Amino acid sequence: WIILLPLATSGVLAFVFSEFLRIGVTTSDVPFVTFFLAALVPWTLFQQSITKGSTSIFNQIGLIIQVYFPREILVLITLGEALVDVFFMFLAMLLINAISGVWPNWFYLYLPLLILIQGVFMLGLMLFLGSLSVLVRDIPQLVGVVMQLLFYMSPILYPASFIPERYRFILAINPLVPLFQAYRDVIVYAKTPDFSTLYFPLVVSIIVLFMGYVYFKSKEDGFADRL
Repeated sequence: WIILLPLATSGVLAFVFSEFLRIGVTTSDVPFVTFFLAALVPWTLFQQSITKGSTSIFNQIGLIIQVYFPREILVLITLGEALVDVFFMFLAMLLINAISGVWPNWFYLYLPLLILIQGVFMLGLMLFLGSLSVLVRDIPQLVGVVMQLLFYMSPILYPASFIPERYRFILAINPLVPLFQAYRDVIVYAKTPDFSTLYFPLVVSIIVLFMGYVYFKSKEDGFADRL
């Protein structure tokens, strides 16, 4: 089931959007399912990490009150769990791609770099949101709404080129957009990602991690009292 569930979910989503809703990639010979999953898998990693990270401190109230330990461990464990879960979705993607005639290639060696950049970005947000939700209990609900909006505002179902010029600024300020394109370059188009576009998400990720960690440490001593 750990393989079948993400396999079924990925397959159904790709089929619905490509056949029923007629959303497809019309500018190339790339199967839509391959194009879609190459961004859906990293998006799922982001969505699961941030959603679960926003409750990672609050959900461990008993442990925090009883035992002292570095609280950021809870956030790191949550990130690790999300990575494991999405790894099986990645395997399901490989199987679906193989059925579509798209096979793994040597450019997959760039994937750890992309995952590292994304992981740094996610960890910073998780540290910030996890500590903020202790003070503001509605944060997890707000995160859920933002995730839904961000899904449709990111080029996951469609290429970035489909966005009208007057709305391109939305993509320009989203650090996930260059990462999704880099994932597609590697998985779909079997080529080296454009590293010049990765400077932005890299810098943003480092800044977010630094600020998230500083904020987390500033609130850490008060977690037990707040909870």
